[in-house]
Amino acid sequence: MFTANLVDLGINETDIQSGNDHGSIDLGNVFRHCPAIPPFIQVTHGGELLHTEEFRDQAMTPQAFEGMLLGANALANTAYDVMIDHD
Repeated sequence: MFTANLVDLGINETDIQSGNDHGSIDLGNVFRHCPAIPPFIQVTHGGELLHTEEFRDQAMTPQAFEGMLLGANALANTAYDVMIDHD
């Protein structure tokens, strides 16, 4: 569902990657109690390491905010899809 929502929002399906390990995301306990997804949406040019000043600076750009809004929309649309799915 999440991938379909990304495509609906204009992301090319060939640009969507799954299964890449991004380290600890503190979501493990949630997975034990309910379905969850750990989405990562590109908000920078892609070469920056997380938790660095370079990443912080890139995350404050208009491109980054567009990526954040896209991710929020995809998550909201996916939550809606889950709630109306009676299967």
